[in-house]
Amino acid sequence: MRFTEPQVRAIGHDGNLLIVAGPGAGKTSTTVAKAQRILEDPRRSLVMVTFSKEGAEEMRSRLSKSQKESGQPAVATHRLMIGTFHSIAIKHLFDHKSREKVLSPG
Repeated sequence: MRFTEPQVRAIGHDGNLLIVAGPGAGKTSTTVAKAQRILEDPRRSLVMVTFSKEGAEEMRSRLSKSQKESGQPAVATHRLMIGTFHSIAIKHLFDHKSREKVLSPG
C-alpha cells in the first residue's frame, strides 16, 4: 500500500499517537504499519486500543498477515496487546486485583 505523507509521518512517529480519520481513509493500514515498525525492535512492546471487538480483531488479523508476508516471526503475547478500551481495562484490573466482580448485582 502507498501511504500519504501524513500516514508516513504517523508510521515513523515514536511516542503515543491518536489516529483519527473517516471510513476508508487507511487508519488500520497505517496503524498496522506503525505497529510492525515498533515491534521490529525486540525490546519494545505495544498496546493497540480500539472501540469495537471487530476493530480489534481486524487489527490483530492484519498485523499477523503483515508479519507473515514480511517474513517476521509472530509477536510474543507479552509484547503486544490489542483490544477495546473495556477489554484492556478489565484485563488490567484482573492482573492487579483478585477476581472480584466489576459491577454490583444492582
